[in-house]
Amino acid sequence: MVYKTTAKQLIADIEAGVGTGTGDTYEPWIKVKKKNTSTRSNQSIAKGPGLKRHCHFLSRGEKDWAHTLWWIGVTDVREQYPLFPWEHSHARNQVDASQDWGVHPGLQVIADEAGIRLPLYPRIQVPIVLTLDLMATTSWPDGTYKGLVGFSCKPRSDLLKENQAPWFYERLELDRRYCIVAGIPHLLAHPERLPGSLSRELEGLAPHATLQEIKALRASTRYLRFVEYLERSVYTTPACLAANVAGRKVGWTHEEAGIYLRTAMWCQDVDANLSERTNLAAPLQPGGRDLRAKLRRALLGDANDA
Repeated sequence: MVYKTTAKQLIADIEAGVGTGTGDTYEPWIKVKKKNTSTRSNQSIAKGPGLKRHCHFLSRGEKDWAHTLWWIGVTDVREQYPLFPWEHSHARNQVDASQDWGVHPGLQVIADEAGIRLPLYPRIQVPIVLTLDLMATTSWPDGTYKGLVGFSCKPRSDLLKENQAPWFYERLELDRRYCIVAGIPHLLAHPERLPGSLSRELEGLAPHATLQEIKALRASTRYLRFVEYLERSVYTTPACLAANVAGRKVGWTHEEAGIYLRTAMWCQDVDANLSERTNLAAPLQPGGRDLRAKLRRALLGDANDA
């Protein structure tokens, strides 16, 4: 907990690389633990699609947006990303080795320029390491590196709340300015912005396999044939029935067919509208591919359309 942080613990976390790394090697700066759970937000620990590690979300909104970002095609999502108050390696150095991106001046300099006072760890009188809700890594369609996008996940109702604490708005301003100094786009992500049941559907359909396993599956002849058979009937007959028939044709069990149907829906190898609650006892309704492309353009830009 913040109020129990000691100099020894802070130094140990920094030396251990907490808050750095990518993919499965990333360790969030803040972790959900029994002793620091909040009574005001829906905190959770969950595996992200394609990851072996568990993610630590401090709110339902963070979890919903993380799943949405994975779905629209980001290559990595790092939650509770530290905004170190002191000078530190630029965030791009962790994801793009094409050049040395230098250092970031740190949040203390940014806060001083903005006239915002950073809170201190009470025991050691050092500025608290604040965190950005989500830091997403994007890439060009050909797999080459493109950039980072920072997200602050806050309900719109919190912004409009009467008598909202000034620190709430100051925190958002610090997130924004940190990203500006780093040359990273920053977006304020309201959970209410996500359409219909999309976030719940994505969480339920998210593959438990690693990115490498998913890539290998989607390139396999058996899966491609499975999807081909699905495309012929899944929009006119119940999805579960279409999957069973397609599964038998490629030699999969009933259980395997169900798993790979969900994978196909998540990856949009079959066009499934996930903004509404999915009923596998009915034909799939198309529209997911258009929705994903729309969200991708809005959040990541046209470069990720392919």
